Amino acid sequence: MAKRSDSTWFIERLAKIHERSLFRCGQPARDDWLKTRAGQFDRRDLARTFVAVTPGERRVLGYYALASHRARFEALPEEQVVGSIAEKVLRAAPCPVLAIPPTL
Repeated sequence: MAKRSDSTWFIERLAKIHERSLFRCGQPARDDWLKTRAGQFDRRDLARTFVAVTPGERRVLGYYALASHRARFEALPEEQVVGSIAEKVLRAAPCPVLAIPPTL
């Protein structure tokens, strides 16, 4: 469901109805991800993508994606790992990933 506000655009979850083909943020890899992979990641429950659109329009103005990820303990600062219960139970710490192209 869309999050409506008094602004000229709002955020909603990416759907087939959204026009992605004209989206350009200046970074080809991010443009390509939205156009070719965002839908696949959503169907496979690997990420959730949310898009900015104006009321009555379906052209994507911007987007962000949320995905789960794991950080290996070796990559974390020692004070965040040593002695933690997670260190004894998990091989990696779960963490969210937020990707925001510079479009809005």
